[in-house]
Formats: sequence, structure tokens, C-alpha cells
Amino acid sequence: MKKIFILPFIAMVFFSCQKEMSVDTINNGGNGNNPDPVVALEGNWSFLNLYMDVSSTATGSVSGIPLVAVTAYKTTSINNTGTLAFTTDNFSVTNMGYTLSDTAYVSYKGLYNEEEKIPFDFDIDPYSASGKYQKIGTDSLFFPNGSVFQGLEIDGQEITSSAASGAKYAIKSDTLLVYANVNVSKDSTISENGVSIKFRVDQKATTIGSFKKK
Repeated sequence: MKKIFILPFIAMVFFSCQKEMSVDTINNGGNGNNPDPVVALEGNWSFLNLYMDVSSTATGSVSGIPLVAVTAYKTTSINNTGTLAFTTDNFSVTNMGYTLSDTAYVSYKGLYNEEEKIPFDFDIDPYSASGKYQKIGTDSLFFPNGSVFQGLEIDGQEITSSAASGAKYAIKSDTLLVYANVNVSKDSTISENGVSIKFRVDQKATTIGSFKKK
């Protein structure tokens, strides 16, 4: 199996997982980071950007030889659009979209023992979503039916995950920061010259969404 066929596949699997991330609860309770904020959470917020600190491990085998690829990157979205709105118990996202353009660093073990840099550039098309939410304490949010960063489309198919999730938040002056942990796992298979290669990708990330009060 030539290396040239493996690298694009790992990149493809990695970034398809990237688009399918689900937000998990960081902490179920508040700890008082937002005592009586001057700017209320309720209202309209313009989407500024999404920061992501991502690590991913892909495990599989090629011709019986184990292959492990560890990928990591930190990036901040560009070309950001959209609005986030909160009422007392509902949230809505309108036309939220952004671009991720950066370089991922990949180290290989097993079949190959080396490092690669993989540039990436893809768009999250503007989407809209809405749902219920609850405040927990003064610095935590709970989304019983899916979070703010839902409604993405993969190959034209909308992701309609209804998994409960949570996040921390902080209001600094007129800026809202929403912190979340992200986890996703995906099994993928590629066929090359009649040989099927299976990979398991486990990805973790910390995300920070930034919004400005309108």
C-alpha cells in the first residue's frame, strides 16, 4: 500500500469527524463566575468566531501492520456570520456559518514513523436552529435537546442530534464566551486495490464560541 493513498484518507476521515462533533457537558453546576453580570444573557448576540483546540487519534491496520495517526491543531474560525438569541428559556441560531482554514499536525506510528503537516480549508454553510435551554447556577447552560452548534449538514444531510448537552459561559463587557468540551468517535472504511482498510477515529476538542451583544 503506497503512502500517498493513506494520507488523504486519514485527512478525509479526520475532517468528516470534525463536522460531526457533538457538544458534551463540561460541568453540571455553576461556580459563580458570572455573579450578576451587567449585560444579561437574554437578547441578541452577533457571532464573532469559534476557537477550537483539537486532538484526534486514528487507529487501524494496513496489510496486517498496525497504524496509528495522532492529529492536533488549534484554530480560530474566519468568515463568521450569524446571530445567537436567548429568551428566558429558549435559544435560536440564525444563519450561523464560518470557515476553518489552518494546518493540522499529524504524527504516524506503526506502518510509518514520521510527521506530516496537512493544510485544511472548509466551510460550514450558514444554518439556523432553535431549542430549549436552562441556566444552571451563574455560569452554566444546559441544552436538553441539542446545543447552539447543531444543525450542520454533512453531504447534504442535516445532523439532527437531540442529545442533551451543556456548556460554561462568561460575559465580559459586551462579549459572551461559550465554552464546551467536544467528543466524537467514527468508524470508517476505505477500499484500495480491492483491499478494505478500517479505521477508528476518536477525537476530543475544547471549543470557545465568542459573541458580541447587539
